[in-house]
Amino acid sequence: MTKDIRQQPTRLPVEDHSAVAGAARGGAGFTMIAQVIVLCVTFGGTFVLANLLPPASFGLIGIVTAATGAGDLLRDAGLANAAIQARRLSNQQRSNLFWTSAALGSTVALAVYLIAPLLGGVYDNADIVPITQAIAVSFLLNGLASQHRASLSRELRLRATAAIDALASVMSTVTAITIAALTHSVWALVFQQLAGPVIALTLALCLARWWPMLPRRSEGIRPMLSYGFHQLGAQLAVYVGENIDTLIAGYRFSPTEVGYYSRAYSLVTRPLTQVNVPAGKLANPVLSRFQDDDEQYFRYLLRAQRLLLVVTATVIMLFAAIVAPIIALLLGNEWAPIVPLIQILAVGALFRVAAFSTSWVAASRGLNKISLYANLTGLPVTIGAILLGSQWGITGIAVGQAVSGLTSWVLGLVWFAYKAKTPSRQLFGTSAELLATLVLPFVGGISAVGLTNELSPWMSIASGVGAFALVYLLEVLVLKRLRADIRSVLSVVFFRGASRLKR
Repeated sequence: MTKDIRQQPTRLPVEDHSAVAGAARGGAGFTMIAQVIVLCVTFGGTFVLANLLPPASFGLIGIVTAATGAGDLLRDAGLANAAIQARRLSNQQRSNLFWTSAALGSTVALAVYLIAPLLGGVYDNADIVPITQAIAVSFLLNGLASQHRASLSRELRLRATAAIDALASVMSTVTAITIAALTHSVWALVFQQLAGPVIALTLALCLARWWPMLPRRSEGIRPMLSYGFHQLGAQLAVYVGENIDTLIAGYRFSPTEVGYYSRAYSLVTRPLTQVNVPAGKLANPVLSRFQDDDEQYFRYLLRAQRLLLVVTATVIMLFAAIVAPIIALLLGNEWAPIVPLIQILAVGALFRVAAFSTSWVAASRGLNKISLYANLTGLPVTIGAILLGSQWGITGIAVGQAVSGLTSWVLGLVWFAYKAKTPSRQLFGTSAELLATLVLPFVGGISAVGLTNELSPWMSIASGVGAFALVYLLEVLVLKRLRADIRSVLSVVFFRGASRLKR
């Protein structure tokens, strides 16, 4: 009689390099295509919602998500990555992690629900209370899905994880647009925050094909709790650095001004998150397979960083170059103040993309303590830069956020070079080289937009894209290394390889 594979222990075997490469490339290609779809839907949804809802609605949801977003880190507590990174994981340990994650999700959901009146009092806005209480449910849903999604990543079922993220994002956006068209209220954005977790949980349960056993103390998870604790600390430090700007803006400025900043920040960082999360889910399980083989490990790390930067940084700077006519066309003059905010925040976003590599090292090699120290070192600089910038309004806050992105990236590289013997000099050199290639295309694109701003927005967008592409193409023709990077990206996109390995 064949044994049920769901009851077998999972481990990280020493895989054939070509097998891991096939899974990685097949998953990467599918993930890229899925994320292009998600980015288009996200961008389109953002503009549609901005036309259906007033800026104050985005200000309210921005304040609530910034104030409660740390709860999602607390309910996960690093246990998902702990399950992915563990060299061996028994079914009982995986079940214990599930019940721990479920308990954490329930506790955080209750805590967020109870602090809602306090949050409403701090910001002197009664509408914040029911919004916060509704969003509390998302923490429970995410807690229930955490280990099922980790199981898919551990097995390198990367197409499944990409499909979950893509479908959840698309359907939550469709839900928000539908409700906004019917009600024109902030509750469209609230249900957007809830629809994604509902869909992700449903898909994860169906695709993982695993049901947890009852918790037992016979097989402990203390090493994974330790791993998760340090990752949680590092993530909380990053969270504070990335959200202190919205909290300060919400305290000092009106909901409308916060709405402008929130939309600008979302247009830059939400697509970044759509890239970062699946990129991490792709990189971490693959790198974990080689955590005891430095040569292969760092080869994959450097290659993954180059591929990510070539695609992501190029898209960010193209968008920043042509954002003015896009806003004029899709949102109108009411939203014009977000244009300079987007361009400033885009610069900071480049440094945050470059910093993804150190977070992959921390997650895949169990070095979250080093990541915690690096993030705590950079946190005072971030808070100081944003507080100082707030003296000049929301534009100053955007500048402070961009400066903090640079300092956090550099400090992280220094810490990992010193404590983990990571090739930080190569990581920095690769990033600086690729980011430098975008300066001239950006100047060309934004100059073309400026020269054609008296024409229709469509003409201005076309001229900006054309100028950016022309300068970039010239660089590709001149720079041999950039040509190689472009070929690598194309090979990943069109590669049809295995996306799943044996357990």
